[in-house]
Amino acid sequence: MLELWVGGNLRTSKYFGKRAVAITGAVTLIASVSAIGVNTVASASSKIGGSVSVWNEFSGAEATGFATALKPFEAKTGIKVTVRNGGSSLPTLLEAAVAGGKPPNIAAVPTPGSFDLLAAGKRLTPLKSILGSETKNFSPGWSSSATYKGTLYGVWLDSSSKNTVFYNPAVFKAAGITSTPTTFEQMLTDASTIAQAGYTPISYCSGTSGAGWAATDLFQNLFVKLNGATAYNNLVSGKLSWTSPEVTAAFANYSSLLGTNGANVGGISNALGTDQLWPTCLNDVFPTSGAPTAAMVIEASFIEQSTPANYTASNASSCTLTQSNPCYDYFPFPAPAGSKYVNDDQSSGDVAMLLKSTKASRAVMKYLGSKQFATLWEEAPGGTITPNLAVPASAIKNPVTASIVKNLDSAAATVFSMDDEYGGTLEPQMWSNMLAWVGGTDTTAQFQSTMSSETKAFLASNG
Repeated sequence: MLELWVGGNLRTSKYFGKRAVAITGAVTLIASVSAIGVNTVASASSKIGGSVSVWNEFSGAEATGFATALKPFEAKTGIKVTVRNGGSSLPTLLEAAVAGGKPPNIAAVPTPGSFDLLAAGKRLTPLKSILGSETKNFSPGWSSSATYKGTLYGVWLDSSSKNTVFYNPAVFKAAGITSTPTTFEQMLTDASTIAQAGYTPISYCSGTSGAGWAATDLFQNLFVKLNGATAYNNLVSGKLSWTSPEVTAAFANYSSLLGTNGANVGGISNALGTDQLWPTCLNDVFPTSGAPTAAMVIEASFIEQSTPANYTASNASSCTLTQSNPCYDYFPFPAPAGSKYVNDDQSSGDVAMLLKSTKASRAVMKYLGSKQFATLWEEAPGGTITPNLAVPASAIKNPVTASIVKNLDSAAATVFSMDDEYGGTLEPQMWSNMLAWVGGTDTTAQFQSTMSSETKAFLASNG
């Protein structure tokens, strides 16, 4: 179980469960960009050659940024890196490839559960000797989260906050809303006000190709803000039942926000439609042409990478509903009024693993853990937030990114997405169950009963 804890002066750490991440020196850990030239890339002193296959879930601008960061390394070493985007099916595809004896050289997954399964099955190559001095680029907590039974098997490439709501400031202004909500109840009130102004309050995302990861992310935000990190982790580990009152209460909040009679007029009856898939669910809020028809979209900080390039990171009064000066901004997902868990957040990241060791693939792994890679990926269009400590902290020019980092820094406890924690067969089962609830096929009680039995079976077979 992976959990990020931040508190006090941001330099203390607490470890809970078998896999915990402590954010040490968070301003540095969640670093911003810094200038670095291509000529500083130095992963090899001579040409190595060969090809390396990398499987991941990166798409769109994120994939472009990843490829951009690899180009100077490829040019210097002569190694050709071939990337395959496995989408939300990557964990399943990866397990099948490993079982069939044809895994990629490297895989980067957002699922700690998949990492654990592969490490437990001795399918991964230890990385300490391969990374060498690059291991110092990660805090003990991040390294711990990529370690299984004392052996380092992974490198964290990126991190994202899922405690984020992105909105169109011009729509808020048109609806007469002058400030963003600080409580869940205020968010419901604002949603009603936005609907009365003729806009859809929330553009709902159901995930890529109908996968339910986005719907699951929203449930997890609601649960942790209502019940806190400890209850959240107890639910993941099986100590808290899916039939518990805590889960029921989170679904009640879900319904009040997006249900048929909830604040989002029209409910979620269209959630499974093509236009609600990721990332097209952003189009109603941040269209590339014409005016927006919706106000907010709830998803992780990587939304910034999919926001149209002509949108300014701002909430200034000059932001327009037209394409003359469109803007975007964000606010932290709000907890219910009086909650003790206002600063308990949800996060995610991608961990790279070496499944097929060659001279070329070992060189790629070492580069993925380097300052050069982390800096170039951050600087590239579609760049990301890196957990690499070697990237020096500097002024963050983008005010939205700066605000997200500030929120990450101030978190009292940050949990990893529970569907990613599960991995294996339970992750897609949870997505399917969530979409059945979203689509009205299953009631809350039916969802709870199904998840309860499936979780017990999964935990029993996977330890």
